[in-house]
Amino acid sequence: MRELIPDLLGYFLNRLDDREDAADAVADTLLVLWRKERAVPAGTEDARRYAFGVARKILLTARRGRRRYTASEVRWRVDALEQTEWKRGGRWGGLS
Repeated sequence: MRELIPDLLGYFLNRLDDREDAADAVADTLLVLWRKERAVPAGTEDARRYAFGVARKILLTARRGRRRYTASEVRWRVDALEQTEWKRGGRWGGLS
């Protein structure tokens, strides 16, 4: 599987915005392949297809997590803004 690392990294770099996220996705993919070593097909091309199937699932999970994180971040910022406005006397800063 070591020879797949550059290809996997390229796959993730093309699909994720952040290099660190791509490197993490490669590590996650390799971890899954290591844990499921017995399920990996014996042939080189079959093993490659299997590895990229795992990579695709890792990518989908990473994207789903990023969307959740972004949505949570927006909610936290809105909540913080609302609390700040409330402390200042409401939406119009006490001018109503």
